[in-house]
Amino acid sequence: MGNTVLKPKAVIVQPCDAPIHSPVDDTDGKRGSFGRFKREKMSDDEIATLRELFKQRTADEVKVLRNYVERGEFGAAEIERLVHTLAGTGGILGFPAVAAEAARVDNVFAAGETPSRELLEKLLASMEAPDLEN
Repeated sequence: MGNTVLKPKAVIVQPCDAPIHSPVDDTDGKRGSFGRFKREKMSDDEIATLRELFKQRTADEVKVLRNYVERGEFGAAEIERLVHTLAGTGGILGFPAVAAEAARVDNVFAAGETPSRELLEKLLASMEAPDLEN
């Protein structure tokens, strides 16, 4: 990427004591390893809200994924996008089971292959866990 400065549309969230980064004005000319970013820390309440939103959204995504699996459309582009997002967001927000299963499916897509029904069913099971943290 060189010296390209990325301006994300959303804040990157880390549910621990590590700081997160958000874009700021670069008028002072100082740049860190992340380009034009300052460090901020989210409150526990903000992280809890994001975790709850993740759970709600995942419940909706279960329906979408289940529909594709029932139709035998294991290689649908929407599944690829969905699992990539789940792998990253699940890991960031502290849902390791979802993140791990989604990463397995994402790796299959990255290898240019189509995931199996069994692999997608394991992902669905992790997404349907009562607390999403099993």
